[in-house]
Amino acid sequence: MPSTFGSFIVYQDARGYHIAQNPPKHLGESPVERTHYAGPRVIMPETVADFESWLAARKKEGFTFKSGK
Repeated sequence: MPSTFGSFIVYQDARGYHIAQNPPKHLGESPVERTHYAGPRVIMPETVADFESWLAARKKEGFTFKSGK
């Protein structure tokens, strides 16, 4: 049963997809959509090559996701 709740943003650059807690300063005022989650642990910042694969793996772990504002 999910016991951890939080949110993250995803942005892409030449290195891949970045999962982060807050947008970096170099994004400026670009609107970034926040994703809310519930799951078995805290989602830590990381960079991945394929966001869809990362998302599928988290869902298999028991995470649920909802678009935020």
